[in-house]
Amino acid sequence: GVQTCALPIWVSCWFQDREGNLWVGVDHGGLVRLRQKQFHVIGAAEGLSIPAVSTVCEDSDSNIWIGTFGGGLYRWYRGSLTRFDLSEGTYKGNFFSAYPDTQGRLWLSAGREDLFLFENEEFSQPVRASLVHGTKVILADHQGRLWIGRQNGLVCVSNDVIVASFGA
Repeated sequence: GVQTCALPIWVSCWFQDREGNLWVGVDHGGLVRLRQKQFHVIGAAEGLSIPAVSTVCEDSDSNIWIGTFGGGLYRWYRGSLTRFDLSEGTYKGNFFSAYPDTQGRLWLSAGREDLFLFENEEFSQPVRASLVHGTKVILADHQGRLWIGRQNGLVCVSNDVIVASFGA
């Protein structure tokens, strides 16, 4: 249902989808969608296990991808949530940044801020993890290159190979 609410103090991420909806990830408040001047909170009632949303984006199939601090990765599609976790480890539910590429794949900073690729509902690490550890933010450009903002610099990946590195 539609709720009217005040946003919590800390906004961790946001974006505007192709329909003009504004999606806002908030600490301890889940994911908030502003549509037609009304807020719709996606939280525990919809199946979001931990309401600390850290990243949100939309792919070319109109799936809304929601990453949380410890609660997993979720796909929101047609009013339904589906949860995905890394296969193992203490940090399997940590997702910090998500960005779809031009091939319909989803790139993620997850676990211990390592780079993951999510494709066909499976996680992989096509780029050697030690080269992209500390991933903070991800952007796929129109040429299909992946730009990865790291703790200590910027890396550009093309065809799953690092082609440029800036910083330490």
